[in-house]
Amino acid sequence: MVTPPVPRYSLDDILDLEHKVLFVLGNSGTGKTRGFVDNLLPNLNCAGGVFVVTSDPADFQSTSLNHKLNFLPRDFQVVPSELEKLPPNSLCFYDDFVCPKGGRNTQALNRVINFTARHSRITLLLVVHGLIKTNLFNEISTAPLILFTYSNNSWQYLKKLAPDQGCSYFLPGFEAVRRRGGHPAYPLGLVDWTRRLMIADLCPLLQGGHTQMFKSDTTYVIHPIEETCPTTVGVVGGEGGQGSDAAFQAHLLEELQDFPWGKKAARLLNYLRLKEVIGPDTDHLDGIPLIDVLRYVSTSDPPPSGPGQVARRRRPQQEKILRVLRKLKLVRGLQIPAAYLPNKSAAAVFWKGG
Repeated sequence: MVTPPVPRYSLDDILDLEHKVLFVLGNSGTGKTRGFVDNLLPNLNCAGGVFVVTSDPADFQSTSLNHKLNFLPRDFQVVPSELEKLPPNSLCFYDDFVCPKGGRNTQALNRVINFTARHSRITLLLVVHGLIKTNLFNEISTAPLILFTYSNNSWQYLKKLAPDQGCSYFLPGFEAVRRRGGHPAYPLGLVDWTRRLMIADLCPLLQGGHTQMFKSDTTYVIHPIEETCPTTVGVVGGEGGQGSDAAFQAHLLEELQDFPWGKKAARLLNYLRLKEVIGPDTDHLDGIPLIDVLRYVSTSDPPPSGPGQVARRRRPQQEKILRVLRKLKLVRGLQIPAAYLPNKSAAAVFWKGG
C-alpha cells in the first residue's frame, strides 16, 4: 500500500498576509497584541513603517521591538483617504476596531478591503473583540483569512462558519488546542477559508518550531523541512512516507490549485519536468523550495505606488531565484517560453538578456 506523499508549504504561502485587510478575532486579554508584536511583526513587510491605533500605547512600549512604532490618533478613520496618506509597504494595527454605523462607513470599509489596501500597498490588521455590536458581521463572515486567539468569540465564529464552509473538522482541533493551551501561553491561530485549512498556532512556526494544521479532515504537523518530523503520522515537509513518483506529482499539482497563481504555476511545473530540469519528486531547486520558485515566477511584480515612484525592492530570496534562472539559461541552455512567465523580471532573464 502506497503512503500518500506529504504536502510541502512555503512559510510565505502560509503567511500571505501583505497588502490586505486582516481581522484579528478574540476576547480582550487573550494575546492578540502579544501575538502581533512578538511573532507577526518580525515576519511582515514593514518597510514603510508600523502604525498603531490603540487606547493603551503601554501595551506596545513595554515589549522590546526591532521596529519603531508610530501611534496614530484614537479617532483615526479606516477610510481610503486616510490610509492613502501612509507610505507604501506600511503596516497598520488597529486595536479594538468598531465600524461606525451607517451605509457610508460600510462602503468606505469595503473600498479599503477590496481596493485601497492592495493598490496603496498597505497591510491593515483590525483587532475585533466580537461579532456583536461591531457592525462587522458581514465583513468578518466573508473574509478569506482570519487570525484568532482561543476565546469564546473565536469559538462562536468558527462554530457558525465552519459547517457552512465544509470545514467542520476545524472544530475538534480548536477545542483540543484550547484545552491544552499553546506555546507560548497565548496561541495565535489562522483560518484560510480559500484553501480550507487551519493553522493551530502560528507562534512556534514563526520561531522555527512546529505546529499543527487541520486540512481535509486530516491533522498534519508543519515543521522546517530540514528537521525530522516530531511525529510519524501525516506530516508536512518531513518523513511521512515516500509514495510513488506519480502520486507525488499528482499531489503537488492538486496543492497548486489551492493558490490563485496555481494554474499558471502548474503549466511551468510540467514544462520544467518535460525539460528534465526537475525530477518527478523534486521539491527544491538549487536549495530554494520549488513552491517558492513557482510562486514568484507565476505572479506579477507589484506596480509602483504612484507616478514617478520606483517599484518595490526585491527580497533576497527573489534575487536568488533570478540567479537560479540565469544559471539554467547559461549552463543548461534553457529558454522558458514567455507565456509561462507572468513575472516580468523572470521573463527578462530569458528574453531581454537578464
